[in-house]
Amino acid sequence: MLERLNGNEKGDAVVSVRGYEPLWTRFTPSYELKKVYFKEGKADIGKREARLFKKKDYVFDIHMKPGESEADKQMAKFEQAEREQVEAEKKIEEERLVNLDAQWDDLKAEIDLALEGIEKVLDGKDVKALRAARFENKTTLLYARMEEYDMTTAGKIQKAADAISERLLKILDLQKSI
Repeated sequence: MLERLNGNEKGDAVVSVRGYEPLWTRFTPSYELKKVYFKEGKADIGKREARLFKKKDYVFDIHMKPGESEADKQMAKFEQAEREQVEAEKKIEEERLVNLDAQWDDLKAEIDLALEGIEKVLDGKDVKALRAARFENKTTLLYARMEEYDMTTAGKIQKAADAISERLLKILDLQKSI
């Protein structure tokens, strides 16, 4: 029955609403209701002129502030994106500096450990001179004092001085990368 509902004519329909029995009815198409929609002689069948549609005259953004234009809104979005990019770059740079600080601290701790170990074999005056020397001059002092000690002790001093010198070079590389 639903297959043949409209047949050659149009307008038959079954209306089904939840809670009510289905209803079979006939609707009159709007083109047959000219007298209802267009009063006699009032229908304009002639050609109409096309008018440009300006979206901004009909559509508005509920998030836009009063007096704010679309260009202002786009500029604000651009500036926000730019601020976010600057913040991301700043965060990356801060993380890089924290990483460099950690590397610096590790190298400093290794140097201090080597100095503690070598202080055990040095004389008291050499220990005082080593502690008083600037960080970058400690290896020079150790190399200079090697000839005052026996071969075994001099070998330990040279080994410690070489290790300290190697770490100082790494510290210089870290300084250059800042």
